[in-house]
Amino acid sequence: LSENIFEPLEMKDTGFYLTEEKQKRMAKQYKFVESTSKVIEIPLANAYAIGSEYESGGAGLISSADDYIKFANCLSNKGKSQNGEQILSERTINLMRTNHLDEAALKNFNWVQMAGYGYGLGVRTMIDRAKGGSLSPIGEFGWGGAAGAYVLIDPENELALFYVQHMLNSQEPYIHPRIRNLLYYCLGK
Repeated sequence: LSENIFEPLEMKDTGFYLTEEKQKRMAKQYKFVESTSKVIEIPLANAYAIGSEYESGGAGLISSADDYIKFANCLSNKGKSQNGEQILSERTINLMRTNHLDEAALKNFNWVQMAGYGYGLGVRTMIDRAKGGSLSPIGEFGWGGAAGAYVLIDPENELALFYVQHMLNSQEPYIHPRIRNLLYYCLGK
């Protein structure tokens, strides 16, 4: 990962181990408590940090907002880094953002914030703008994080958005579709 993605994209804050210096920069994490409608601070512990032998973002890969948008920009630029280096092929990006769920599986992919989306290779992908109430184009893709983070990637418009939030029980069904549509509304799309 370091040799093929992090280094070519100049992602200096991304890896499986959090140094003491980087730990000091870690954002605090919160949890929304529905019964009180209050937000409380929670410890930064991650029970899913397994180590580098398990290559998963939720299992220990740590990054910064500055690094992560570099990765999202690469995907929105058909796999090319800002300096023009091809990290992934355009065909791979298109395969990622192609829906791979059949009608039966789509019925189980029914979270409110996923209305109008199918599922590609590890990513949600827009397949029905009307059903999703979406201003984004067909093929816009991305994913969300456990604490409310949201990434949107749109190769058609060479556009990437990364929204960072550190709050468990993060109200994604309310927030994520609004962020997406606000972005496209502001762009006049």
